[in-house]
Amino acid sequence: MTAAASALTFDEFCDYLERSLVLDHVPRNPAILLAVDLGFDSISVLEMTVAVEDLGVEFAESDIDGFRRIGDVYAAYVRLRHESLT
Repeated sequence: MTAAASALTFDEFCDYLERSLVLDHVPRNPAILLAVDLGFDSISVLEMTVAVEDLGVEFAESDIDGFRRIGDVYAAYVRLRHESLT
């Protein structure tokens, strides 16, 4: 992905999380719950947030507080990525 490229697709985003967080598998379903389905605790969410911010976005605390599902994280990433390109 170049600096001017658009956001990752959802599948690419899940691949990135697997590599960055050394996860066995992130199901390709935006409804997957971070705590229940992936076993994330507050530290895991922080690590995920830092990894996603390495893609060139910066989450507000209100974004992070709303992260319940993997789709919430992806939607915030896409919104912020698009805002950074305009």
